[in-house]
Amino acid sequence: MKINLTPNALRILRARYLKKDPEGHVVETPQEMFQRVAHHVASAEAVFDPDVKVAEMAEVF
Repeated sequence: MKINLTPNALRILRARYLKKDPEGHVVETPQEMFQRVAHHVASAEAVFDPDVKVAEMAEVF
């Protein structure tokens, strides 16, 4: 999926939400951040359904 973000949205993502290395350099793309967040949200499903496939649920998000 192609994600179109405004320049301001990209600036905010870089400043606040994208993973950074110890020196503060951004080490992930916005797409990778969205995938990371979707994976963590989907992993909560395992609390309610131990048979859930987290990777498949992450794709739904």
